[in-house]
Amino acid sequence: MDYHYQDNYMKNLVQKFEDYCLEYEQACILNDHKIVNKKHDLVQKTFRKIQKANMLYELLPLLDNENETVRLWVSSRLLPHYEKESRKVLEDIMRNSAVNNSSAKIILDTYDGKELTFP
Repeated sequence: MDYHYQDNYMKNLVQKFEDYCLEYEQACILNDHKIVNKKHDLVQKTFRKIQKANMLYELLPLLDNENETVRLWVSSRLLPHYEKESRKVLEDIMRNSAVNNSSAKIILDTYDGKELTFP
């Protein structure tokens, strides 16, 4: 595979990952469980393709994405690979989000092997 093709392919995968995260968020807002599940699967599948290509670093810019759901998804997926960067994002979401703070806490507690506690 030539470099230019591979570069475009990876850019497209990263864009798809971001798009699927945004579509997942919209389906959650609309409470459409069928679409939520479909988009969840697409986010996971796209991440696995990027991982299989050993190109996870291509997702790092999404840690600064303006959309919180994108940041939550990418940081949770990258946590085992880029712990410092991902943990910083998850801790920020946990402290500052009214919507995703519990999700960020659960992700970090699970990753750290802590017993999950719910308010």
